[in-house]
Amino acid sequence: MTPAELLAAGALTLTPLVYEDFLPRSAAGIFRSNLTSGGGRDDRGESAPRDAAWLSGGDGGRDRRPLRPVRVPERGVVAGGGPRRAGDAVTARRRDVLVVVLAFVSGYTDGVGFLALGGAFTSVMTGNMVLLGLNAGNGNLEGVGRAVGAILAFIAGCAIGTHVSGLQDKADPVWPRPVNRGLAVEAAIVVAATAGWLGTGGHPGPVAQFLLLLAFAIALGIQSSTVQRFGVPGLSTTYLTGTLTAAVMHLVSRRTARGSGRNWNIIAALVVGAAAAAGLHRLYAPALPAPQVLGLAVVLIAGVRLARRADVPAQS
Repeated sequence: MTPAELLAAGALTLTPLVYEDFLPRSAAGIFRSNLTSGGGRDDRGESAPRDAAWLSGGDGGRDRRPLRPVRVPERGVVAGGGPRRAGDAVTARRRDVLVVVLAFVSGYTDGVGFLALGGAFTSVMTGNMVLLGLNAGNGNLEGVGRAVGAILAFIAGCAIGTHVSGLQDKADPVWPRPVNRGLAVEAAIVVAATAGWLGTGGHPGPVAQFLLLLAFAIALGIQSSTVQRFGVPGLSTTYLTGTLTAAVMHLVSRRTARGSGRNWNIIAALVVGAAAAAGLHRLYAPALPAPQVLGLAVVLIAGVRLARRADVPAQS
């Protein structure tokens, strides 16, 4: 039946909806109308005095005193994670240690790329862009190809890492399980590249160098985007210019910001990793990729254990 038929049959009735406008007394004391009934303006009247005694009449005459501040316990939202769970503080510290290990792997891999794979970086894309410009200016087409290849491979790795690990989720624990998936893919690529390195006896030719450079750049791109799943602002294990800037700013301003110690550790680990790559390349080149595999294995094993902490019920 249509609304008209329902009305005619008496099954539906129309009741006007009355809106009653009101203004609380406390608010009425702030505003005073100076409009006449005819819509004109009347400035002859003076404002009525409004004091605490008058305002208190608006709620039955009770004297309202400011309430004593009460500290409301948070349901702990940790950096890069959802509700606070049992042992989250310990998990966060262990996460920071493993992130430092990843920075070591990053610096080490960059050292391998620069020293043994044609003079390009596997994670420092700013450096590769500079190398691209220098080689283009000098007419070095081979150098241009290496720089462009490393940049494109890193971009592909970032895309793969984002697809595998996903983006930050507010419900994530301190160590999200998808991080392990991304690191596992990175480790698989590094292991495959290590097999290729060993197949050359530690002395790859130009073509093998380029292919290994691409593989390692993809692996570091995956690591770079996977680490973003932690959701910790400014956290990175590959591009550290921003990390260095933040660390210096906190040092100069004498502020001990959260994560400042971790930032210095990450920077130091990157440098130590590059130095280790130079030392092993000089001493025994065939074993050059071994520290990369070992570092990723340590992080993966520990990461699996940390992810299990997400099964602990959250504290309310």
